[in-house]
Parts: sequence; C-alpha cells; structure tokens
Amino acid sequence: MARTCRYSSQQRWGLIENLKERRGETFVSICARHRVRRSTGYRWWRRYLSKGEIHEQSRRPKSFGNSHADRVRSEVLRLATRYRVGAGMLQWYLRREHRTWRLPSERSIHRWLVEAGKVKRQRWKAPAGPVIAPSHNAQASRCNQIWGIDFKGSFRTGDGTLVHALTITDVYSRYVLAVQTVRALSVREVRKRMQAVFKRYGLPNRIRVDHGAPFFGPGARGWTQLSVWWVRLGIEVVYIKLNGNASHEQMHRMLKDRTAKPPARTICGQRARFASWRRFYNEGRPHSGADKNPPALRYACSPRAYPARLPPLMYPPQYYTTRVNKYGCIYWRNRKRSIGAGFAGQLIGLEPVGPKQNVYLGKHLLGTLRPAEPWLRPARTRRGG
Repeated sequence: MARTCRYSSQQRWGLIENLKERRGETFVSICARHRVRRSTGYRWWRRYLSKGEIHEQSRRPKSFGNSHADRVRSEVLRLATRYRVGAGMLQWYLRREHRTWRLPSERSIHRWLVEAGKVKRQRWKAPAGPVIAPSHNAQASRCNQIWGIDFKGSFRTGDGTLVHALTITDVYSRYVLAVQTVRALSVREVRKRMQAVFKRYGLPNRIRVDHGAPFFGPGARGWTQLSVWWVRLGIEVVYIKLNGNASHEQMHRMLKDRTAKPPARTICGQRARFASWRRFYNEGRPHSGADKNPPALRYACSPRAYPARLPPLMYPPQYYTTRVNKYGCIYWRNRKRSIGAGFAGQLIGLEPVGPKQNVYLGKHLLGTLRPAEPWLRPARTRRGG
C-alpha cells in the first residue's frame, strides 16, 4: 500500500510564503501556526532555498544492500560449477575476475548457492560425548529374551479409515503377542497398547525396534519417552538397522497377504481379521523357526511381572539430582541446559568429573555437560564393540 502524504500542497506553500515574509516572528511560531513540526519546516525551507521546490519526494531507497544484477548471480553460479568451492572462495574468484563490480557479500553468495541446489543444508549436531558399549543384537535363546516391535505399513479400509497396526512378537518362539490398531504413531497410543501386553505376558529382557517414530528420537541415545519408559521397567532397548529383523518382516508380509488384500470394509472388520489371523498364526500353523511347531507350543509367559509402579531412580550421594522439565531442559550453574524431550519429568543424576558433569538416568550414562555449552554432549556407541 502506498504511503499517503500528511501535508497538502497549500499547507506547504503557505508555510514557505510566511517564512519569506516573516517580520520578527520566530521560525518555531510560524511552524506551530501551520501545524507543522519544526524539523519538517526546516527540511522544506532548505529544499526551497537549494532547489526552489518543496514537492513530496519518493521514499524509495537509492540503493539496496541485498540487490545485485542478474549477471552477478549468474557469474557466481558459473564459478561455483567450475571451481566447486564455498561462498568465501567464490567471492575471492569474483574479485579477481571482475575488479570493477560491486561484489555481493559472502552471505548473499551462500544464499544463492543454497537456492540453486549447490549447497545442502546440514543439520547441526552436538559434539560427541563419552563412549559407551553398544547394545548387542544377539540371537534369542529362550522365550521373552527379545521382543520385536514394529508397525505394519499403513493402509485404508474400504470406508477410508487409515489403519496403523502395532505388531509385537517373541523372537525365540515366533509367537505373535499382539496385532493392535492405533489411532496415531504416538507415544501415548503405543504405551497404552503395550501396558495391556505387559500385564498379560510379563516383561521381556530386550526390545528390538527400528529407528522410526515413536521408538527413536533426536535425544541422547535416541531415546524417546516410550524408550525411557521401557528402560525404567528394566528392559534394554536395541536399535536395529534397515532389514535387521527379517523374521518380523516376514510375518508382516503374511499378515498383509491374509488380512489386507483386499482390506476389510470397516475398522471393526479389520480388527476381527487381525485377531483371527493371529490365532491361526500362533496355534494352527507350524513355523520353521520354531522347530516346525506352532509358536503357541513353544511360548511361555515371562516370569517378570509388570509392576504397578515404576521402580525409583537411585543415585549415589555425591551425585547432584535434578528433574528435567516438560521441555527437556534442566538448570545447572544458572544456565538452561538441553537434555532431550524424551526425558521430560525424569529425575537425572549429575556426576562431577572435574569441570564437567556426567549425566545419568539411573545407571545409564546419557552424556556430558560442560560449563560453557548449553547442550548435552550425547554418549556415542563404541564401534566394533
């Protein structure tokens, strides 16, 4: 929208005429009589004396700090393709080859490179922290030693309802513990379904999951609120790489062929299909991974019962304990430090090690805090372990 002028031409010229004919009247009083600010009156008077006119002038800036000719940008992209260097070096090449040009800033050159796809934006990562032993993805030798948890690829029923199926299997016996539909891939939904499974079958020693939500997140060790809940229950969380759980994926293919090709008309019908297929898979079908027996003949519930309350987090007396707020941060040395949203509400312990602090959740080392850094240096897994 164009900016309108506050003063009319008649008001401007009336002020100038009075200033030319003033007799003992001060400059301030003349401006006050015409309802014009003194600074504005001086500006009009100087303009009249130098140019002989006082018309409203354009407020458009004479130059722009971030505007450059198209030829400059084209030349920058040509040099970037030729030399394959960053913005700072491109500015040097541009100065060497075009000495008379007004050079763009290094920041402008970098922005052009990003817009042209010459530079990829990199996510910032906190410096690595202490080294911890890796979680071994060992083979299961007994029931409830390892559970596999994943989501069956989403699909829609006949009426358009989106279906997310949470599947849980015992790796040793191949027993399918649950095929449950959830409304969203959220911590709350998955925790609600898993509580029912834990109450019925007990707790496993390990849970094997991939790097997808809500199992894996950007915090320390990749733990989310769901993973932290498992750890508080005494369950080891093992993250696997792509296609690292072949038996579970094979079960998914059979589940899809038998229940979702084509899918049921409603979500209730789809749940009934899941329940019927699960009974068939566990009780009516021999499995080669279970010595050609139905998985139900090989599976037994875990002796570790699901507790009514989470066990408390205990720390040595020399540790400084504090609770993580709902944003995943704590305050240490009068400064906010980011720990991770997955640890919101948890009581953590800080072990003093010289000027730094090792951060623990129970017996699990999360990372290191340093006085000059507002973030947590997350613990990294030792390679080749």
